[in-house]
Amino acid sequence: MLRLPIVAAAASLAAAAAANEDAAFDHPAGWHTKRDIVRIRAQIASGQEPWSTAFKALMDPSAVGTGDATLGYKPSPGPVVCRDCGPAPPGHPPWDAHNETGNNAFQSDARAAYYLMVKWIATSNSSYADAAEGIIDAWSAQLTGTPNYACQPSSNLLPE
Repeated sequence: MLRLPIVAAAASLAAAAAANEDAAFDHPAGWHTKRDIVRIRAQIASGQEPWSTAFKALMDPSAVGTGDATLGYKPSPGPVVCRDCGPAPPGHPPWDAHNETGNNAFQSDARAAYYLMVKWIATSNSSYADAAEGIIDAWSAQLTGTPNYACQPSSNLLPE
């Protein structure tokens, strides 16, 4: 599963590459290489399927998941992200907790940043890369940590 650092790296690199598309671009991590980006853009530009249909779905503001990833997306960062952290109900072990502090916002914002980065890949519109970077910047300015090993941010950032 994708973790926020990969999204952050991809979004930051996407923004840097968008600023100077003629510059060399070597992607150090993540799911999309420069070769992938060139291929995806060519397939969309040529109208080939399934690329054309996938592009329309990606850009559809009513689409589930990707529809929230708009240029006007407002992140909801917080200082702490927990998934299933305490306190646990009486009589339950400490790891059997139900506190979701910040986790839902974290997941939503990470998904939006990722899909905005994919929209930049598909369109070459650097506004999408800038919007993804804005989400990452908002979290980096607010997040102070995850309380303990049982409270790590969810790795389920993308729909299955």
